[in-house]
Amino acid sequence: MTIPWQPAYLAVDGQDSKLRFLSAGSPVVTSNGSLDAIVWVMDANLYRSQPLIGPKVPHPILYAVDALTMKVLWSSNPSQLDVGGKYSTATIARGIVFVGTDRIQAFGLTGK
Repeated sequence: MTIPWQPAYLAVDGQDSKLRFLSAGSPVVTSNGSLDAIVWVMDANLYRSQPLIGPKVPHPILYAVDALTMKVLWSSNPSQLDVGGKYSTATIARGIVFVGTDRIQAFGLTGK
């Protein structure tokens, strides 16, 4: 937002008070032109100080959040992704979401 002759500033358009991340990577936004914006967030699902190895290490979770309503559209279940690093980021190309953990996994997008 800008006011003439004043520095630009950002205003909060929306937020979610229920969804919490423990060690999230950078969010990635996808859309169909100006429609259907989705924010993809990969959460390691463990605290920053926890180790990434061992039998009780939780698996990461990938979230798809509607960019306008901030509602979770989809999330992977805890056993769907393999254990990976903290602060991982999904990559999206041609309708496929690629997730790097200890291997590469791919998820296809579907229309509404």
